[in-house]
Amino acid sequence: MAQFGDYLEDIKKSLIQYYFRVTLLDKDENEIRELTDDIIDGTLNISFQNGSRRTASIKFVNLDNKYTLSPNDDKIWFDNKFKIETGIINDGVEVLFPQGIYVIGEPNLSNNYNSESTTTFELYDKFSYLDGTISGKLENTIYIEKGKNVVTVMEELFQIADDDSIQIAYDIKPLIPEANSFTAPYSFYVDKGQTYFDAMNELCEAIGYTVYFDEEGYPRFEAIINPENEPPVVTFKEDDILKSSLNSRYEVNKLKNSIRVEGITWDDGITHDANAEQTTGSVSISRIGRRSEFIGDDVIYNDTLAQQRANYELDQSTSISETLNISFFPVDNLDVGRVIQVTDSRIGISDGRFQVRQINLPLRKNTQASIDGQRTIEIGV
Repeated sequence: MAQFGDYLEDIKKSLIQYYFRVTLLDKDENEIRELTDDIIDGTLNISFQNGSRRTASIKFVNLDNKYTLSPNDDKIWFDNKFKIETGIINDGVEVLFPQGIYVIGEPNLSNNYNSESTTTFELYDKFSYLDGTISGKLENTIYIEKGKNVVTVMEELFQIADDDSIQIAYDIKPLIPEANSFTAPYSFYVDKGQTYFDAMNELCEAIGYTVYFDEEGYPRFEAIINPENEPPVVTFKEDDILKSSLNSRYEVNKLKNSIRVEGITWDDGITHDANAEQTTGSVSISRIGRRSEFIGDDVIYNDTLAQQRANYELDQSTSISETLNISFFPVDNLDVGRVIQVTDSRIGISDGRFQVRQINLPLRKNTQASIDGQRTIEIGV
């Protein structure tokens, strides 16, 4: 596979063609056949979040009921999956990047007698088997014990889920990182009727980790990316031909200068609380008025923890998030969580570092992609 730097040089050339490929898979993710030639429209969305990150919508021309759902061997059925790749053709050579493995959501068949019959598939990544979208609701309560290795816990959750649904097929892929020293910081239950993802997400939020399926359909369980430690993957300059439009907005509604935190000790019912306020500087209460936030957290069991949480939340809330949207020729090796660097003097950005929060890629020719990136501007002093 070509290096990313070479790929960027390729897409700046004039004699290139944006390209994508969609392949039908069986339940064990073996390739059956390519579907690309029958696609007339489609989009792929990637969001930076725990759990399901990737969704797609693809419209096929449904000639001779080729894309009408059927359990027959030559048709598409609910045990099939889809593999999506995007990239370019440069001088006859394909440069493709994997964009995920997907399962079938809602099919939509349409027959307009003035045009051709079509089928649109809404597709989800494999977390839809774990978060209740397709399956994954618990029939029994799961108990996570304080002090247990978190990787062991996550492996067991995937194993239990795989026993319930063979279509996860996680065991044919590398699972999660090698065991580390993190343990569950407290015990908790996930009740029946909730989902496997509820248990996984509770564990992730407790230790600052994330769990998701990546671009190759592999389960990942890893520390959340710190954008301050990440070098930029792509640099967009003011005269860069990759960039066609750029919009910036500030999320001022999230600015808070007064935080109250409350917790409780369950065995005696004592409430533990603390306050933190911004009393000086450009966003102080005296200058812009009180903008308050209340946080209740049952995990907080003493006043010290309450004050620490209040101080932390105030520090986070006296910053402003700037969100940047860029429309551009698709850069297919860019993933959410990574950092881009942007310079555009017309809107006052010079070497701004933004963490990518969302990507929209077209599954059609001659169409632009878009990125939503975010950075934090410290104004609380």
